[in-house]
Amino acid sequence: MESKFALTCLSAALTLSVTGCFSPSGDKDFDAEMESGGSDGAMDAGVDGDDDGVASADDAGDDGMDDAGAADDDAGDDGADDDSTGEVVDTESPTVLMTSPEDADNGVLADAPLVITFSEPMDKAATQVAIQSANISLVGAEMLWNDAGDELTVVPTEPLVYAEGVDPAKVVANTYNFNLSTAATDLAGNELDQAVDVEFETYRRIGFLSYMLGSMTGSLRGDDTHWLGGMFAGDTANGHQWWSVTSVPLYDLPEGIEHFESVLLRLHQAGNFEDPLDLGVLHLYDVEYASFGDPALEAPMLDDLGAFSNDYIDGWHELEVADAVQADYDAGHDLAQFALQFAEPSNLDGVEDVMFYSGADGEQAGGLIMTYLIP
Repeated sequence: MESKFALTCLSAALTLSVTGCFSPSGDKDFDAEMESGGSDGAMDAGVDGDDDGVASADDAGDDGMDDAGAADDDAGDDGADDDSTGEVVDTESPTVLMTSPEDADNGVLADAPLVITFSEPMDKAATQVAIQSANISLVGAEMLWNDAGDELTVVPTEPLVYAEGVDPAKVVANTYNFNLSTAATDLAGNELDQAVDVEFETYRRIGFLSYMLGSMTGSLRGDDTHWLGGMFAGDTANGHQWWSVTSVPLYDLPEGIEHFESVLLRLHQAGNFEDPLDLGVLHLYDVEYASFGDPALEAPMLDDLGAFSNDYIDGWHELEVADAVQADYDAGHDLAQFALQFAEPSNLDGVEDVMFYSGADGEQAGGLIMTYLIP
């Protein structure tokens, strides 16, 4: 019986037509199973065909690989979905990095814009309506943004106002303020982290008059002659040049002046003899000299400050000299010093050609009319 069974199984292995062979005990013959490729039923069911229903190690390995592969595929799919969006939600509130003017600033110019710098680009419309002020003209104000969208410049419709007077000790600066509420948002709609309140003071505008010093004012002539007091410019009959100098005190000015808005040198033209304008235009120069006399004679002409007179009209003549006075003040000079001189030293016509100006004495004494700004 056993010999017949062996032959039958061998024949089945060779012909690959047998669906299963059994030993006398009733178990499947695994050799025949491997040779034949197994039964179609076992492959379809996904089990090893054992009667006891226990999965083989090979099957367990196959299942593990399949499960792991599926898990890997799922994980890969999920990651691709996340990367494909690339979106990061902005939930951080913007902040104000700086303002100009800053809070508690003083000495702010009347035409100064309001500048606010943010930590990130802002929603322009929402931010602009979030700015308010009780005393700065913002209705219709020009709103300017930088290219990055993180800095706003506000140009008020009306300039700020300076407190004015002649005594700095009695003039109180004007105070202004503006507020930026949390209604200002960034591009993601996040509100400003906190409201910003800025209060500042503008400059005080002070008027001051300083008369020229008689001890440092007079006329000089090309033959080393000097005449204290009177001021005239031109030439003599024998061709010597006349010019004049004056000094105006700055030592009565307070410390802390940051800007001279206007400084006019004002002198009273009192007449002329013959035709001094034949020597050209009368110019005003910046000079420096330690005292009247020889030091003044030897003082070189520094900056040409411009034409002081080109007519014979008697009366007050004036010229803006703010830059020269600012330079003297910043350098710590006690005096601002000037010279009047015609373009040509002489016309050699054999007559005296002279322009006269009042000296330092009397009601027509000249000087500096100043308007300066101080915090």
